[in-house]
Amino acid sequence: NKMLQQRTQMDKEALKAVLNGQWGTIGPKSIEGAKQLCSLTGIPFGVTTFSLTAALEALLRGMYIGYGDEVMVASYSDAADAMAAAAIGAKPVFADIDPNTCTLSVDSAKQRWSGNIKAVIADAPGGSFGSLKQLHELCRQKGAKLILNLQGSFSAALGEESLAGQADAVAVNLDDNLLCPGVQGGALLTADEPLFESAFAFHNCG
Repeated sequence: NKMLQQRTQMDKEALKAVLNGQWGTIGPKSIEGAKQLCSLTGIPFGVTTFSLTAALEALLRGMYIGYGDEVMVASYSDAADAMAAAAIGAKPVFADIDPNTCTLSVDSAKQRWSGNIKAVIADAPGGSFGSLKQLHELCRQKGAKLILNLQGSFSAALGEESLAGQADAVAVNLDDNLLCPGVQGGALLTADEPLFESAFAFHNCG
């Protein structure tokens, strides 16, 4: 029908604007999308990436984590958590999950903690945040950063209190059915400006 044809034409024009813009995820449309994500979440700094894994890797590199360092992840978690840590040369350290929420167990994190852990990546399976506040406090005490991986849970997370206060940074999967249907990509968001600038620099360098 006429409405569908108009929408199809609008989508084609939007795609042309992206293809004719600057390269990759630092083009004008991507920057506009990142600003909208920041507005939606209340987190002031963000950049889109080609995938959630790329967002996690940029954040870890932005924290200057690398060989000899460790990144704690849950034993039951998004594979991207451990993959991003391994990609930068860090060692993934696995902690148990809370059987009631399937999120990373704070008690297990305390037991598995070592002096080499520089960051923790926590998931929110099915929109469950578990003991995220306690985990964030543990990271603060230990001098480590907490990254929240919102793989498939971004829309559910919008009902929570400020995401900026839940973790030091958030990695988003844009292929969330309630957010951007059919879109493949990711984004990183943070209220920490120096971390954002560092992560953006690593992302911008490929």
